Amino acid sequence: DRRQLLLHFQPFVAINSGEIRGLEALLRWQRRPDEIIPAGDFVPLAEEMGILDEIGDWVLRTACRQNVEWQKSVLPPVRVAVN
Repeated sequence: DRRQLLLHFQPFVAINSGEIRGLEALLRWQRRPDEIIPAGDFVPLAEEMGILDEIGDWVLRTACRQNVEWQKSVLPPVRVAVN
């Protein structure tokens, strides 16, 4: 509800060509402007609270939406991994 979740995208790059072969979506929680918490530190709590499925749905929708935007503007179609 507070819009504190965000995704960082890490590229998988082919060593020989420098071509982006794919991306991995990495979930982060930005509690405050100067504090970004990795998923491993808050996912167990989200699971206990029963909101992990909701977060997972948000991650998938957001990663797909971002991929479409990149394809419309700068990137060719590319696979996005979501853990």
